[in-house]
Amino acid sequence: MWVAVIMAILLSLGGYYAMVGQRSLIVENQAVVTTLATAMDQYRQAAITHCATAPADCANPGTLALSSGDFPFGAPSAKLNGQWANYADSAGKIYIFPAKWPLQENSQAIDVDIVEGMAELARNSMTAGHAVADGAGNLYLSVPTDVTNPAAPDFNAGAAFYTALQDPVTKKNVPGIVAGMPVWLAQ
Repeated sequence: MWVAVIMAILLSLGGYYAMVGQRSLIVENQAVVTTLATAMDQYRQAAITHCATAPADCANPGTLALSSGDFPFGAPSAKLNGQWANYADSAGKIYIFPAKWPLQENSQAIDVDIVEGMAELARNSMTAGHAVADGAGNLYLSVPTDVTNPAAPDFNAGAAFYTALQDPVTKKNVPGIVAGMPVWLAQ
């Protein structure tokens, strides 16, 4: 009988420590999401600042060359320039996305979805989400389900609901963006 009591106590303690470890992992994962989403937001703000101070650079489609003066005070511009990429289309829309996919932190691939953190920073606007592809390979922005419905893209029911991730003149997908990656838009 004492063996059964001791086993029950040990199993209870093992379950408790496993639960505490899982909770710690969730908190750690949320911290990574918040850090990466904040870094992407700083990069997005730098692209917006660049277009405001040098509108001629944003008049033609292509990648914006952001300088340290474009970034918010104290932002690590060199790190952010290596971590994120941008594209400005001919209509003045700016696309912000990871420079490397899957996401990386300290040269290590990490398996986190930062769109929830992006949507929180964007106050659930329709400008932050995942790139999704239709059957023809055309890319669209799919925002989180807590912002809109449906939960999954149904391009037959109305692809017009989704924002095209294409240059309006060339009608080609934005270079560098692939399905699944987080994308944040600016105008």
